[in-house]
Amino acid sequence: MASDLPLLLAPQASDGGVVLVAVEVPPRFPPGSYRVCLGPVGGEALCREVTVEALAKLRAKVPGEAVGGSLRLALKNEGNLPLRVWLSPAEGSEVFFPPLALSLLPGEEGEAELSLSGFGLLRLRVASEAGEAFYLVRVRPEGGKPLPYTLSGLLEGGYALGTGTSLRLALEGALSREARLALALEGPHPSLRLGVGTGGFSSW
Repeated sequence: MASDLPLLLAPQASDGGVVLVAVEVPPRFPPGSYRVCLGPVGGEALCREVTVEALAKLRAKVPGEAVGGSLRLALKNEGNLPLRVWLSPAEGSEVFFPPLALSLLPGEEGEAELSLSGFGLLRLRVASEAGEAFYLVRVRPEGGKPLPYTLSGLLEGGYALGTGTSLRLALEGALSREARLALALEGPHPSLRLGVGTGGFSSW
């Protein structure tokens, strides 16, 4: 923290007494202890140790909505330490992407583009040495169309002496964030069952 610039004092200060000097540390200055000296030209300098604290600070700019299969976000390291940043879907997320890691030097800005899978609410986790933060992003299909209905299926079959063959086909999925639909076809003599659930209520 050496400087060749002169420090000009008021005339009354040069006569003696206590002089308060403020040392301004640049925001990205590396942490550590530095020797700061002050003295008259050609005279004896008075030196003190100045400690610069470590500061880990990350700023993330995440949009509240994404359309299509990608999400772009901006990151900036606003501290004085290098940061390793991890991006991943958090627990409970309806949208997924391969976890991503990147490094940012103090003062450095960067962009990350996430390749998304699925539609609905993305619960995004951003973690670094500065801590972790969670962001909610609503992901819509291309063109902003309503979210498509999706059903997951299960097909089971078997054979047992005396009972013959058995078959079970089940389809289940969310019609919306509040309602679910289930279809089941089962038994040696297949019959159809329909179930609807919403909130704490379900019916078959």
